[in-house]
Amino acid sequence: LRLLLWSAILALASCYVPSGNVLMVRGGHMITNNNFTLANKTFSVSAWVRRSTWNNNNQDWDVILSMGLDIGDLDIQSNYALHIGYRGTAFTFAFWYNDLDTDSFANDYFTWIHWAVSFNATSKLRTIWRNGVQVKQARSNSNFLGSGPYVIGANPYLSCNSQIDDVRIFENYELLQRDVAAILSRNESAAVPVATLRFTFDNPSLLNGTNAFGGVPIPVAAENNSVDFGTLSGNVEIHQLCEGGLMEEPLGTCLPPRCLAGYSRTTGVCFPCPQGTYRAGLAAGPCLPCPAGLHSARWGWAWCA
Repeated sequence: LRLLLWSAILALASCYVPSGNVLMVRGGHMITNNNFTLANKTFSVSAWVRRSTWNNNNQDWDVILSMGLDIGDLDIQSNYALHIGYRGTAFTFAFWYNDLDTDSFANDYFTWIHWAVSFNATSKLRTIWRNGVQVKQARSNSNFLGSGPYVIGANPYLSCNSQIDDVRIFENYELLQRDVAAILSRNESAAVPVATLRFTFDNPSLLNGTNAFGGVPIPVAAENNSVDFGTLSGNVEIHQLCEGGLMEEPLGTCLPPRCLAGYSRTTGVCFPCPQGTYRAGLAAGPCLPCPAGLHSARWGWAWCA
């Protein structure tokens, strides 16, 4: 029975497609306009992330959430800077010189992955879940001691090139296996705690498109019926997902799904054009037959010769 349960959870994770909007990060970030403290607290975080760039040197970071890192503050003490996200191909739940890292997940690219982390300030136990499965657990040598605004998508030193959705922060609560499974399955009961903050990026006030770029304060829906305010900074935008989450466009009208030159897409996947056909430029339609007297000698050609 337990095996069937986890098989169902993994199946739900593998077919997850966010609805509405996501945060598209290409080196920028979103920062809350107010400060929070997690010092000496039990806390948990969960989020969906889709890495957008292959990691070629195992050193690239994709930070989902951070706290306590300020530009110029190079003498940060251990346990005062939180950063949660990918460090190369591993996932880290880090307090600064006190980190919990998973094994490598080298294929976590171009697909949505659900991550959840929890820390118990009494037992010092840190836990990491990937798609509902516990992948790492160990005791920390200290509580987290930092405070400051929450930063989604980066910190001053470590950037991100990903899409992020449904970020939940639980202060004074340790997520358990059943909570993570409920969040993942989206079958949440009264037993699942209300997030202290929940960033879905779907607030209707975002839909006018004027808040898509840096420097503009934006309201972000919080699950506790209040509104938290954040500011977008740098190369980061709120994007609407179209056609099953595979096509990203800035807020506004969804464009037809497009494939690279030489490819056509009819069922959500781009396939190379067969021999004798072509497709030039970014395209939404089928491959076209070569004009009379011309031919494409291989699959995936953008022209006929």
